[in-house]
Amino acid sequence: MNALFKLVVDTLLSSVLAYLGRQAVDTAKIQALKLYLRGLAGARRMFLLLLALLAGLAVLVFGVLLLHVALLLALPPCSRIWVAFGLGLFYAAAAGAALLHGCREKTWLRVSGAEQAVQSVLNRKP
Repeated sequence: MNALFKLVVDTLLSSVLAYLGRQAVDTAKIQALKLYLRGLAGARRMFLLLLALLAGLAVLVFGVLLLHVALLLALPPCSRIWVAFGLGLFYAAAAGAALLHGCREKTWLRVSGAEQAVQSVLNRKP
């Protein structure tokens, strides 16, 4: 009788464990799919942002080019060189400052949201 009871319990436990194992695998697959879709949505957002930035950059370049051409055509010939030199220095300094700010690790951490994620993990109590 004891052996029969043990056989029934073992059979039930093995079927329950097999069921739970299948459920765990299915849950892991669902979680992995969620993470993949979230990553894909982030990549799509970054791609669209890059396209918008490139379009804005193209418009900015053409606008600045037309502004310079109009300004240099309106000025007398002797002052054109100094105006072009001054504008070149200003744009080089502005571009350098923007690149330095954009390439900093702290800026990337803040913009990507990684700084908040790190803070939420560090503030979590065990």
